Parts: sequence; C-alpha cells; structure tokens
Amino acid sequence: MVAHPGKIPEEIAYGHQTTHPGDATKTVEAIKIPRLHLGYTRHKGSEGADDGDKTRQKDGFAAMAFVEGLRLQKIALFDPTRLPLKDGRTYLPTDQVVDAIAENPGTQQDPHTGSVAQATACAGNARSKEQGIPGQKRGDHKAGLAKHNTKEQRIDPNAIRCYKTHQMRVDMHRDIKQCLNHSEFLLRACTLKRIRKQLCLLFFLLCLYSPSICMALEDYKVGFRTIGYSNPEQNFRLDVNIWYPTTKNPRELTYTPWTILAAREAKVANGRFPLLILSHPSPGTRFSYHDTCALLAKKGFIVAAPTHAEDCMDNMRLIFTWEQLRTRVQDIKRLIDLLPNHKDIGTSIDTSKIGVIGAGAGGTAALLLGGAKPNCISWPDYCTKAGKKDVYCNPWAREKINTICKEFPLRKSLADKRISAIALLSPSFGMLFSPSSFKTFPTPLLILSLGNDTVNNHLFHADAISGYVREQSRTLWLPTADLGALMAPCPESLARELQELCRSVTPKQRQTIHKRMWEHLALFFADELKNKETPSPKH
Repeated sequence: MVAHPGKIPEEIAYGHQTTHPGDATKTVEAIKIPRLHLGYTRHKGSEGADDGDKTRQKDGFAAMAFVEGLRLQKIALFDPTRLPLKDGRTYLPTDQVVDAIAENPGTQQDPHTGSVAQATACAGNARSKEQGIPGQKRGDHKAGLAKHNTKEQRIDPNAIRCYKTHQMRVDMHRDIKQCLNHSEFLLRACTLKRIRKQLCLLFFLLCLYSPSICMALEDYKVGFRTIGYSNPEQNFRLDVNIWYPTTKNPRELTYTPWTILAAREAKVANGRFPLLILSHPSPGTRFSYHDTCALLAKKGFIVAAPTHAEDCMDNMRLIFTWEQLRTRVQDIKRLIDLLPNHKDIGTSIDTSKIGVIGAGAGGTAALLLGGAKPNCISWPDYCTKAGKKDVYCNPWAREKINTICKEFPLRKSLADKRISAIALLSPSFGMLFSPSSFKTFPTPLLILSLGNDTVNNHLFHADAISGYVREQSRTLWLPTADLGALMAPCPESLARELQELCRSVTPKQRQTIHKRMWEHLALFFADELKNKETPSPKH
C-alpha cells in the first residue's frame, strides 16, 4: 500500500471526482488492492471546492433517470399499490401487527385489515390508584405515567422519562415477545423467548426505583471525516464518510447539498469502539443516512459509509446485476481491511466487534457477507406470487434476474467471519434465497420490514428472509415507511428533483420512523457487539 498522508487538495486521484453530488473527499490514500478485487469505471465530474467543508454541487442524474424510467413503468419503483389477498384484505404478519401496535398505542386495530389492535404495556394491567405506576383506566392501554400521579406520588421524573421510552411488542395471545428500551445500557426486560408480563413488570419496577439503569451511561459528541481510497491500476476509487465518538463540540459542516452537524477531523474519544459499515441503497450515497450514522456514533460506534461508485445516486450502471452485489461485498471487505490501518481512526477500532447495516441492495450484500448462499430456488414462482406489476417482474428486470441466477451455485462463499451482526433495512433480491440458503448462517440479524416499500415488497423480501432465519433474527415492522423514509431529510435541491424518494413521508412521519429505527439499531448492536465479551484467542 502506498499512502499519501496529510491534507491534500480536493481535486485528487488522477482526475476522478467523488460519487456524491459535488462532494470531494478530504484525505486520499492510493492503495495497491489485491487482484481479487474488482475495479470500477472512472468517475467524471467537476472539480471539488477549495475548502474542506464546501464542495460544488452536481445533480443526481442517475437517480433522476432511474425514477423517470420507473414512471414509464420500465421498473415500477414507486408504484403505490399493495398486494391484496383474495378477499380484498392486505396481508399483515402477526409480528408486524405487534409493531404497528407499538407505533400507535392507545388505538385498536384488526390484525387482518391493518387497523390497530389492542396493545398491552409492560405494566398495562396495573391500576394507577392501586399501584402508583401507569396512570390509566381499565381498558386504556397507553403506556405512560399520568401527570397527577407524578405530582401526588412524587415519582422521580427520570423514571417517568425512562418508562416512556420503552418499546413494547405484544403478540395476540397476550404473551410478550420483546420489551425493549432504546437506551443501549437499559436492562433488556424480556428476551426473544415468550415470557409473561409479570417479569416485564419486575424490570419496570427496578427501572422505577433505580432511574440510572434506564439512562445511557455514555453519550458522546460526534466527530466526522472523509477518506478516499484508490487504485489507479484497477481504476478503483472508494469515497468514505466516517462518524465516530469524540469529546469536541460539533459545528455545521456543508458538503453541498448536504449540511451535517459534527466536529470535523476531531480526535477520537478515548477507548476502542465497535465498527459499523453502512451500505446505502442504489438511489443513495454516503451522505444519505448521515443522521443515523451520527446517532450511532453518539452511542459509541465508529460508522463508515462508503459510496458504491457504480451503484449510487449518480451512477446506476450495475443495477440488477450480479456485479452490483459482488462489488458491494468487495467494497465492505476492503473497508474492514483498510480502516484499522488508518493513522487517526485505526487504533480506536475494536476489530473483534464489526457489524454491517445494509439498505436495499446493501442488505443483500450484507447477507452474502454473513454467509447466506444464493440459489434462486424461489425465483421461478416469484412473479406468480408477487404479480406482474412487481419491480422484478417486467421483461427487462426478469432477464436481469435470470442472468444473475446463472452465477449460482457460487464456487466460493462470500462470507466474512469478521462480521458479527447485521441489520437489514428493507433488503432486496429476496428471490435469490430460500430456506436452504441459511442452513449455515450464524450471524444475528435485525430486519426492518417496511409496509410502503413498493420496490422490495416486504412479503417477498424482508419477511421471507426473516422466516428463513427465524432463530437468529429480530424484525421491526414500520407500516408507514418506504426506503426513502429511512434516509436523512433531503436538501431542498434534491427534494425538488427526487420528490418520490425525498417526500414519500411527511417530516413528522420521518421523525417518528427514525426514532424507532434508531432505538432498535442502537439496542441491537449494543446487544450483539458492545455487550458481548471478546472471545479469548485460541492457543
């Protein structure tokens, strides 16, 4: 590897430009990548700005063209229709009804029609007058503490805030599957095994009388830097954003058209932190989830988000190809190889604790890295079940998937044993997998299933995968979300051009969706990475 340390101009790397609209990478290192890695096509574009924060703007032409093409039904990406059952009802799995309840407490819904069903809180049956906890009348299932209880019984306000943050998932047989608090250091009240409400109540009372248990023990400030890796011989370039814990105060940073809040190139906080790599969906970039990355950095993770050079907002050349997935896998493996050697970040990374967050095609790549073996067994019947309007079932897309399926079985697994936990945000290409794909899949999963994702219908992608790996997966059901709703709010210039992607939900809906997503991501990776002891080396 040949490194070019120090701060060098934004115009870098043999005439290449960064893949995000107008953004340039601050630090660039030219690297001799092993021959097994696939090179990328050169980037073209205007030169970067002369300052580390501000860069010139470039339109997301690839994403615009993609969306426009879908409007013409070449690929029905933003088709708002949903798949009905024969009787006109919309299918909603039990777990998804449970999460819908958690998102809409206090209302009632039928589990088949998608209306809110009755939810029970951890201490839902307790009477406020008798127990001095949730102030509610019988039949009122909102979890919370009444104001009059707070005043009359002098309950510690920290405990009140703690209790209000609980996330509850309730099955229709009145057994609790999970009772989660969003703080990564909160005692987990209930395990994935079905246990009774009394145990959940026990932990609530512990939280009530020991508020410190419910509060996060650490809450860092957010550092930020950009890194570029390149290999001229292979025509390869990878631009990466990194968020990390720091003690330095943040400020507004502008990377046109994005504005983020972080401490630029601040020193990493003392300690060693788990590494998370976030792989964006095809119409995204390394900035698309900047708020999620910042939140996780605040909670004690180092988060690296690369732009996948030919599968991003500005260049979708590889979409619906095997090369699309293979190069994403290679990008993530490269980062795991390279980041621990970075002069400023490397020593702060705990290389025994690595996770991946994959959205859309990034989720598919994450499954391959976790050990899933694609076989296309589910593909022949896919369009019969999903319908002709499904994204993957028009003639153009069907031919693409048929070509991908010719690659299987793989001669060599793409699994990376360094990865210990994976979160899937509405993963794509569910038809590439079947139950046999996960016979030897040891990696814990958090799967976000989105009710409004018309690209990757949850029934045939997120939910199908969740069924294949039921033993080691958790599922979060977000009935009002699509993939665009998980992204950070778009800058106005992008929102005007990509309204279907940027304005699929209201700002208030996005805020609610992000809150639930962040809570589950932070808890999941805390459980699977932070709170697990590092295995002792084998002698």
